[in-house]
Amino acid sequence: LFPYTTLFRSGSRRVLLCGHKGIRYYSETEIIVELRDCAVRLQGSNLGICTMTRQELLLGGVLDSVSFLR
Repeated sequence: LFPYTTLFRSGSRRVLLCGHKGIRYYSETEIIVELRDCAVRLQGSNLGICTMTRQELLLGGVLDSVSFLR
């Protein structure tokens, strides 16, 4: 149902999303990323895009919550 998603910490918190379909909403406190069958909402502070390719999206910042949306 969900594409491969990895949460890992390396100094600051980061989220790696593989198989994303683009960014629906972007701000320093909230990012919503489209996935194949749903979307993922990341909320926190100082959120930003570290790296983005057609397949992978690496986001960084201080994460407070991660939730899946339909």
